[in-house]
Amino acid sequence: MLRTSGDDAALEIEDRLLRWDESALPPGYRIGPYKLVRPMARGGMGEVYLGERTDGSYSQQVAVKLLRPGLEATGMLDRFRIERDVLARLSHPSVVPLLDGGATPEGRPYLVLQYVDGLPITEYCAERRLGRRARLRLFIKLCRAVQYAHSHLIVHRDLKPSNVLVDDSGGVRLLDFGIAKLLAGHPADGATRAAERAPMTFERAAPEQLRGEPVTTSTDVWALGLLLCELLTGRLPNRASGGAGSGPTLPAAAEPLDRDLAAIAGRAVRERPDERYAAAGELADDVERWLDGKPVRARPDSPVYRVRRFVGRHRAAVTSAAAAVLALAALAVVSTVQSARAIRAGERAATEERKAKAVVDLLLETFGATDPHAGAIGDQVSIGALLDQGEDRADDLDAQPEVQAALRHALGRIRLERGNYERARELLGAARAAEIARLGEGDPATVPVRVNYARSLHASRLQAEAEAELRASLAVLAASPGGDSAVEAAALMALASVVHGEEGVRALERAVALMRERRDRDPVGYADVLTGLALMRRVTGDTAGARALYQEALPLYVAALGAEAPRTLVIRSNLASLLEDPAARVAEHREVLELRRRRLGDESGAVANSWNHLGLALADLSALGEAVDAFGRAEEIYTRLGGPEHPMALRTLHNRALALVQQQRLAEADQAYAQLEERLGRTHGAEGFVATVRTERADLRARLAGADANGPTPAPAAAHG
Repeated sequence: MLRTSGDDAALEIEDRLLRWDESALPPGYRIGPYKLVRPMARGGMGEVYLGERTDGSYSQQVAVKLLRPGLEATGMLDRFRIERDVLARLSHPSVVPLLDGGATPEGRPYLVLQYVDGLPITEYCAERRLGRRARLRLFIKLCRAVQYAHSHLIVHRDLKPSNVLVDDSGGVRLLDFGIAKLLAGHPADGATRAAERAPMTFERAAPEQLRGEPVTTSTDVWALGLLLCELLTGRLPNRASGGAGSGPTLPAAAEPLDRDLAAIAGRAVRERPDERYAAAGELADDVERWLDGKPVRARPDSPVYRVRRFVGRHRAAVTSAAAAVLALAALAVVSTVQSARAIRAGERAATEERKAKAVVDLLLETFGATDPHAGAIGDQVSIGALLDQGEDRADDLDAQPEVQAALRHALGRIRLERGNYERARELLGAARAAEIARLGEGDPATVPVRVNYARSLHASRLQAEAEAELRASLAVLAASPGGDSAVEAAALMALASVVHGEEGVRALERAVALMRERRDRDPVGYADVLTGLALMRRVTGDTAGARALYQEALPLYVAALGAEAPRTLVIRSNLASLLEDPAARVAEHREVLELRRRRLGDESGAVANSWNHLGLALADLSALGEAVDAFGRAEEIYTRLGGPEHPMALRTLHNRALALVQQQRLAEADQAYAQLEERLGRTHGAEGFVATVRTERADLRARLAGADANGPTPAPAAAHG
């Protein structure tokens, strides 16, 4: 049943659910090539029947799901369509596939799914008296299926035993995506958002669902945690007995849970989503670590804990070695004392390193959860003010040069990603100089800051300096083989953005090869290099190749960072720009723009970028007035961030001038061109751009002077992405 909410539609659904017998279809009823055999299940949205294919093509048992009659006007039809679209997007051994679909002669939509002859996972385990390890292996299969759905921007929202079947071969099958959520949006999804709280199983709903907050992948992690508790103890945890903010209390089990398993289950059902596992795959990984006898991530790390787990994994070998160890004990006493002293000294050094990293991490969290693209919500705090405070703090750290350099590096990255190129270059240049002075120019540890410094040079149009810095950085890495491949990949990506051409393509392909080897442990890094190669493909006109790479990167970002993370939105924006339909481009860019504004505020280069791309799409749609306004918003933000000579401020001002010409607002266009020429006169390294602007303005002024007697001069199209 659905809770009543005072909404007439919800009450109408309630009434129709009380009369489900009226809609039951008799055995033998035919739907297309299928014949219904018997009813299998009834729910709030539909009825499920066992069916058989009867057209003679081949014999097959299927599950046929039909929408209940009369629910079309209540929003359930939209949910039915969403389920169809979700299933069509998924192809995984543990996800029950969609075989067919359509509508009955009476107009009732139906789905045809593969029939699974299995039991709910909890019943299967109980009936077969499976031990704890066998149960956990089934649970891992389920987590992998859920992670697969998440990577395709789908949250199930109703994970419970009846929706997880296990067949006779031990295969786990996930079904019933009837209330699934498409994180990237869906044409029908808006009709269901008003009833966001309704579709859930209340005793299993996550705290954020009960509070009516947005659903994320963490919602499914909560449900997996509850299911894990059931598999381990036979009962759901007690939600009422947990401490404030700590999550529910785990029930007692006939076979007591060890501390590691209890920690895994407890972390999955934490009250706050950000305290749970970040992804279903991480939960599966921790369970696998427990099965392998390795330390689990859910427990605090310590040397004693790691030794205990090592002994557990290698008990026989440790026992055999014990006699030899005892025989050497006397000789080891002195060495042990000396080693303890060395360890204490090392721990002190590590503590200082952790303190330095903590300072940087704390500031990065202030600006956006360690992601340099991100920032605090725009209406809550001024990002510029926070950055200024951070720089003031860095200036006071002369007595701690390592911390000072790390802090300036972090602040410079944030300034760079937010589009404040000049200040980024100053901060990163200072950090680079400090690190080279401390470590030496040939130390590979200096390369990360040098690469980011080169990126700031490139953004400031200092191409020769950027290329020289990157080639020097790669030479340092080449002289020290065996280093961090992610650092080399970042340097290659940056070089490709400077040199372009065949050398740029080779650099990016090398970066992709390096990161592919570490894809599992660094999916974000791998997605980053895919994105760089996609941009190169797009620049060279290979739209299909670019789209394929973006589509490969998108689920990696979603799984690791979230559907609304800044890097995820970059990919969505890039994919939107490749859409052929201008109206579809406009719609997608509007959505990305609003997400960025909500997360970053208006003082962000990413937000300005969205305004610019929206303007381009609007111009292609011939909505020229709106395009002019969008380009104006982008130019204003870029100017505030980096001054009137900011490269993107100039590009977006040019786009605005072009759109004004297309709209026949020639006098305003001339004013925009005058501003552009005056600003370009104060910049360096843009000779080609200057020549283009002067030619276009000369044509415009000729038209204004009445020199278009032979017909209007074709207006150039806005083209700066």
